[in-house]
Amino acid sequence: MSGDRPLFGSREPMVVAARREADETASSPQESLLVAMLLSAAGGFLDAYTWLAYGGVFATAQTGNAVLVGVHAASGQWTRALQNFLPIAAFAIGVFVASRLRARAGEPRAALISLVVEIVLLGVVMAMPSAFPGLVVTLGISFVAALQNSSFGKVEGWHYNSVIATGDLSQSVEALVGGMIGPRDRRAMRQARVFATICVTFLVGAGFGAMATEHVGHRALALPAVLLLLVLSLCVAETPSRKLLTNDGAR
Repeated sequence: MSGDRPLFGSREPMVVAARREADETASSPQESLLVAMLLSAAGGFLDAYTWLAYGGVFATAQTGNAVLVGVHAASGQWTRALQNFLPIAAFAIGVFVASRLRARAGEPRAALISLVVEIVLLGVVMAMPSAFPGLVVTLGISFVAALQNSSFGKVEGWHYNSVIATGDLSQSVEALVGGMIGPRDRRAMRQARVFATICVTFLVGAGFGAMATEHVGHRALALPAVLLLLVLSLCVAETPSRKLLTNDGAR
């Protein structure tokens, strides 16, 4: 009988669904969309900075470095191939260190330590003379970028990358297709919007990185440092509203 069925079929009322989504997305400051946007903007900025300031070497986009290693090696330019290979090694070391740090200090504390190390390194680079070897700077940025990417690996429960955009773009499109084909999936559509937003902020960060590097050189690193300081402040101090959401979700 129709009286035995819910008025809206199998769908939840919108208020209940919205509250459930809020509970899911408020799990921790480290997984918030705002933090992911700030980190992605910093990641795009740093890649544009090292590419322009230090002769076509990426600090974070190791796929690009791997391609350039092959291109330079094929043409016999072994010095240039080595210049693109070393950031890959520095990034791999950073991932290893981040993994050990999480094992020893726990994920939340490891994330904060990684942020502090990255901010300090950017400050040191800004204080260095412009004649300082660029490859050393790039290796340092590759290392701390790996710390950042490994320590902040989730946004609203989904795995993402804050220093490269390829995987995030793929997840955005896949979620969009999954949310539009068949029964409309609100969670999949949310995922598509989240990852599209991250990709856009990465692009915007790269654009600002290019402009700032052209105009002020290594002093441009003040901007990603500020972004990282904002992330640090968000992660250290939870807002009362976030605590309230967490407590309501536990009831």
